[in-house]
Amino acid sequence: MMIKNRANRIIVLIIGVLLIIIQIGSLATGTNSSHYVFCTFIEISTLLLIIFKAWRWTELRTYNKSSTKAL
Repeated sequence: MMIKNRANRIIVLIIGVLLIIIQIGSLATGTNSSHYVFCTFIEISTLLLIIFKAWRWTELRTYNKSSTKAL
C-alpha cells in the first residue's frame, strides 16, 4: 500500500518541522557537549534538506514501456 503523493508531502513537512522543534528544544535544556551540538546541527541540516525537497516535489512521471526504445 502506498501513500498518495500529496498526503506523503504533508506528512513529511509536518514531521520534519516537529523534529526540528524537538531538537532545538533539546539544545535549550541543560548543558550539552560539543559532540551533541555538532550531531544536532547535522540532524537539523538534514531535516531542512528533507523539508526543502518535500516542498519542491512534483508529480511522478510514469513511462510506458512500449514507448521506450531498446538500445
